[in-house]
Amino acid sequence: MNKIGFDFIKLGLFNNTSIKHHKKFLEITNLKKTKPVCVLFADKTFSFENLEKIIEIGYEAVMIDTLSKSNKTTNILDYSKLKRFVEFCKDNEILCGISGSVKINDLPSLLQIQPDFIGMRGQLCTSDLGRDKLDVKQVSNVLDEFNYALNKSNNGRTLSKVSLYSNSTSES
Repeated sequence: MNKIGFDFIKLGLFNNTSIKHHKKFLEITNLKKTKPVCVLFADKTFSFENLEKIIEIGYEAVMIDTLSKSNKTTNILDYSKLKRFVEFCKDNEILCGISGSVKINDLPSLLQIQPDFIGMRGQLCTSDLGRDKLDVKQVSNVLDEFNYALNKSNNGRTLSKVSLYSNSTSES
């Protein structure tokens, strides 16, 4: 898969019985340098039992998202569960991320628990454009908040390099 430039491939765990299918996929697929990321859904399949199982079958990264975009990870899983998730992943030496309708005001608390990545596609788009077009002003606002939150909580560390990829952007 890395011949076409994939660093990561996300695979959703849509029900608890699919873990055996994920295991088989990981066994028979030559991912080479591509890291598989298992997506656990806060509103469906997230549990620490499932997290343990996906680590056991060979995932190198995991993220929490929401299946329904009307849900919000931080409303479903409280701060202590999200912190425990990040600590568990780091203890097991796998990458971890949090997404699922993450908003600017979620950044300070999420940065405190230090996931490896935070997904916020919806926050980077304007509601009238849908979720398929980035809004440059929204991207700038989010980057400003990242830098502010990082400065406040991480002894002045700032974002020095950020790359955003999209097929289209809006200057609105």
